[in-house]
Amino acid sequence: MISVKDLPKVNQPESFTGAVGEFNLDFLVNKRSLKSSESFVATVKVSGQGNLKLFDLPKIKVPNSFELFEPEYNEKVITDIQGMNGNVKNVYTIIPNYPGKYPIPKIEFTYFDPKKELYQTLTSSEHIIDAVSYTHLRAHETRGNLVWRRVGEKK
Repeated sequence: MISVKDLPKVNQPESFTGAVGEFNLDFLVNKRSLKSSESFVATVKVSGQGNLKLFDLPKIKVPNSFELFEPEYNEKVITDIQGMNGNVKNVYTIIPNYPGKYPIPKIEFTYFDPKKELYQTLTSSEHIIDAVSYTHLRAHETRGNLVWRRVGEKK
């Protein structure tokens, strides 16, 4: 007979969305400096062992001057006798509309660790995105490829 315990309600963090197991959190961006109106990609990935398909991934927040598109959801999950292992991720396309340095705030992911019988909260780093205007860039040709550099930046 299997005995199922309820998750503790006491000290349950607000960021808890139902994840149970042991997990890691990654919050990555593919560019930190780009031209305004050029897109970049942000990825929120949770990996580990547990109920990977049964919780919501943390959502990112971007400045109002950014266009944030609906994320593309991907999962690589293997289910075997020990449970689910792998990762789930949301991949966001984001476009800064104006030049400037903009923070993308850190995100939190909370899961319940049944071995420790505790809620665990993982926190990512904040990302700073530097969107520059075309007037602050100069084109350089390198072996037939056009490369944009900041005015005054060395090759």
